Amino acid sequence: VDSKEDDSSHGDGASTSYLGKKLAKLCVDSLARHGAQVRSPVAAIAAIIHASMRTDDLGFACTGVPDDPKVKSTGFAAPIRELPASQLFPPKWDTNHNKIMLRYRKKGFGSVILCVEQDTNGSSSNSSSSSNGGKNKNDINVHAASTNVTIQLSPTSSQEPPREPLMFA
Repeated sequence: VDSKEDDSSHGDGASTSYLGKKLAKLCVDSLARHGAQVRSPVAAIAAIIHASMRTDDLGFACTGVPDDPKVKSTGFAAPIRELPASQLFPPKWDTNHNKIMLRYRKKGFGSVILCVEQDTNGSSSNSSSSSNGGKNKNDINVHAASTNVTIQLSPTSSQEPPREPLMFA
């Protein structure tokens, strides 16, 4: 991985790295080339991270959707195979609109699971504003919601949960 830093600034004092710019371009190119479509905001976040991980720069191979530990196994586990380069996402990767999980492996690094999850435990806060109690058709009602999203990358060989997930509000 090339670690050159680019001193470009966005006017707000923030700068972007060469790798960050390169991964962003590679992600957009990959998503566009595969005609990627997502069904939810959580899937959009997962798709961007997924496309980044599958770049040659990061070198992770997607091996599908991990088995749900809550579902009892009825036999042998399916073999774990890498997705071909022609297939961006595994089947049924985004059936849950609040939680996306994908499994990866990388030579010399082992297997990891990416989990992108929206907090559905009432983390949203609503507020409304009305000029005269909401009885007039010209009233203005404003509803603002806040949603937390947690992103975790966990090794599959460890039973210990990740200590510090990334959280976005």
